Amino acid sequence: MNNLFTLFFFCLLINTLHSQSARRPALRPEQIAAARKALKTSFLMDDPAAVTLWMDSLARLEDDFYTGLVWDERWLLYYWLETYGNLTDEAARFDLSARERSLWKVQPPRDSLFETIDSALYENRYTLFTQISRSFLNEEERAFTTLQLEYLLRLDPDKDAWREKLDAFMFRYPDSRFNEYLRTLRPPKITATQKHRGFQLLLQTNRWNGDIERSVRPGFGFDFGYSFGKRRMNYLVDFGVSWQKIGHAIDEEDVDGNRVSWLKNDPASQFSLGLETGYDIKNVEKVRLWPAIGFGLSWLGPTPPSEEEDPLPDYYSNFNYFSIHPRIAFNADIKFKKSQSNAQGGYSGIRLRLGYQWMNYGQQNDALQGNMFFFAAGFTLYHRKKMKT
Repeated sequence: MNNLFTLFFFCLLINTLHSQSARRPALRPEQIAAARKALKTSFLMDDPAAVTLWMDSLARLEDDFYTGLVWDERWLLYYWLETYGNLTDEAARFDLSARERSLWKVQPPRDSLFETIDSALYENRYTLFTQISRSFLNEEERAFTTLQLEYLLRLDPDKDAWREKLDAFMFRYPDSRFNEYLRTLRPPKITATQKHRGFQLLLQTNRWNGDIERSVRPGFGFDFGYSFGKRRMNYLVDFGVSWQKIGHAIDEEDVDGNRVSWLKNDPASQFSLGLETGYDIKNVEKVRLWPAIGFGLSWLGPTPPSEEEDPLPDYYSNFNYFSIHPRIAFNADIKFKKSQSNAQGGYSGIRLRLGYQWMNYGQQNDALQGNMFFFAAGFTLYHRKKMKT
């Protein structure tokens, strides 16, 4: 008995809630969705009077929070209804801030209204252009409505061609009331400037000449660089690290005057920081060549041991050599790309560097008298800075 009473009460509650829901007034989004559905039906039935009626209904449903028709939907319908006056009046007031304000509102529910209107007008676009040419608009308004229809139907996918059309209109009508709106449609023109920059990641090897050739074996390592410049001028800042071994014991005196040795076959490291200034002598589709001069700061010393290795003897602190030296280099880039714009634009490619450095390690130890050749090869990325106009 209790179970039957509970079931009866539950059914009565559900029926009451359903009745209240049926009497509840429709919410704003529901009203907008219903009006848009009716508008779509009227449009498919080719009933301009009904379309106008439902457009007015949607306009009354709009407020500071809700949007009944998105602006491009409404403007496409103006073309279909041939109410060009409404279009030009709204466009004259529709600047960037107005567009942004419309985006903050609650957008209409997702439906197929825009796709339906857009598809129909696209198929009928030649008739629409003919109607514009025969309308009572003045020359400026006729040119604007033609441009606007091309934009709404996306008939100019080429950004450069579209920008030229907008520039031509604003040049011919510099005081037009539509120019503020047209500027929101204009894609910026991006051009390469005379300024450029680049990066390099190279594998490097060096060869010594002079007494140091006997004391230190050839080294192998990496060279990282950042370049920048303007027109044909180039500036390069690079950091290099290489590893080699001692080819013959190097002797020094410690603080107590005792003779100590950096032993043969011990590992050695060299770190360098350089600055170069260069000038392009050739920059064509596949190749870029430029010589450079500059100077570098280098350090040569024992390679620190890893955690698993024995620590260096204390007297190895005597074998730290520093050098400030001039250098020259010849650089060649082999470009991956083959387009004609490479000489003016950016590229990626293979960089080759051949150079010579006048080292000054010999001022600190006679066994290190001499200079260094180096050769490096690797990847480079070259970029011309862009400017929007």
